[in-house]
Amino acid sequence: MFDYQNFLPRYIAGGNPSNDTLTHYNAEIDNFLNWCNANSYDALKDIEEAEAFQYLDYLSKEDYSAASINLKICAARTFYFVAIRLKIISFNPFDNVKPKKPAYDDGDIDYFTMEELKEICTSILNRDDPTAKRDLAIFMLMSVEGLRTVEIHRLNDKDIFWDKGNILDHGKGKDSYIYPCQDSLDILKSYIETRPEPITDEQGKPTFIGYSQKFFGQRISRNGIRWSINHILLTAGKKEKGRSCHTLRHSCGTNLYEETKDLRLVQETLRHTDPQTTSRYAHIVNRKTERKTAIISPVKDKK
Repeated sequence: MFDYQNFLPRYIAGGNPSNDTLTHYNAEIDNFLNWCNANSYDALKDIEEAEAFQYLDYLSKEDYSAASINLKICAARTFYFVAIRLKIISFNPFDNVKPKKPAYDDGDIDYFTMEELKEICTSILNRDDPTAKRDLAIFMLMSVEGLRTVEIHRLNDKDIFWDKGNILDHGKGKDSYIYPCQDSLDILKSYIETRPEPITDEQGKPTFIGYSQKFFGQRISRNGIRWSINHILLTAGKKEKGRSCHTLRHSCGTNLYEETKDLRLVQETLRHTDPQTTSRYAHIVNRKTERKTAIISPVKDKK
């Protein structure tokens, strides 16, 4: 097996991938190679298009979401792309493997109402453990300011400008400034003032850290963030299948539009490049509130 990890950075994210992106690709390629080993396949000799589709079938049977399957297939395809560029193989067995794209419908947008968010906040505030302030700060940045899991993970203390009240967000593809509300800033500041001293890494001094014995003081991982959010929701009695970190981001978009009816504001807050993505929040709110079919109800005005 060639040392793909040494060459991979040249061929993803324009040749300048973040550490987080690189870690993700490496992990997914390793998962694919482990699948090859489990099935006695040599990844560079035995995998042709038929085996590539076999891997797709395996992922589908494992009940991964369409989005996850797309990411895993993309990683495998990239592995072979690198091998081709290094002249190790001559074709990419995943070229024609095109998994089903995630199908989004208004019904797929699950979110917490503002009343539910208040209940979850109260549940966190009632906790008496060292991670409560951290979890509340993460919860606010995700449900009120719309940050993604990876953006929480990447946040450094140097990115927070208290005098200006803004934060340099390391988002998908580019960095940009966000302007959190004062409640979010106050909760974030309270956490930072009382947390243990973080361990500086190659990305800087992490804002959010782990509290477990193994990762104490280190930058919290994306899995660590997901675990924390799941714990928050379970404790508040709000955990259901499919409700996770991204549900908080959906809550930000849906509630902000419902309160302001300002689609441009929602787009800027969630940092969407495509307004069509943002319009989903408007569509679901409008359908929920307007109920146009009421005008044709045969029992209209009946007592």
